[in-house]
This record gives sequence, structure tokens and C-alpha cells, in this order.
Amino acid sequence: MNKYENFLIEWVGENSGIKKEIIDINANMFENAYVDSLALFGLLVDIEMNFGITLDENDILDDKASTIKGFAEILIKKTK
Repeated sequence: MNKYENFLIEWVGENSGIKKEIIDINANMFENAYVDSLALFGLLVDIEMNFGITLDENDILDDKASTIKGFAEILIKKTK
């Protein structure tokens, strides 16, 4: 697991009340109530504060952004 996946799992666990051990990095974060639209805003702010990565609308609307694994891949691409 990479640092972005770890960060996202920690963040989801802290902000959703879901135990980190049962969070599936391949599951849709919205359909599984890991994140809702309001929490997404907080997540984006925390990503920018922790990693200095600013995501644009295309990143957020990318189908990959619906899973922790895919979201982490987007973050990795933004750092290259």
C-alpha cells in the first residue's frame, strides 16, 4: 500500500466511523458511505494541506476517484 492509500484509509476511518480494518480500497467510497459530498470537500482540503496537491474538477469527476485505490492513483499522477 502506498502513502496515499494509507492516508485515505486513515481519513475515511476517522471521518466516517468505519473501522479501518474493514475499509475496502476497491469499493466505491460514495456507495459504501465512506465519503459523502460534504466530506469530500474536507478530504480535498486535507489532501492539499498534507501533500500540497490541488485537485481540479476533472480529477474529482474521474471514475477512478470513486475508490481509495483509484483516488490514490490520481494523487500519484499529480505528483509526477
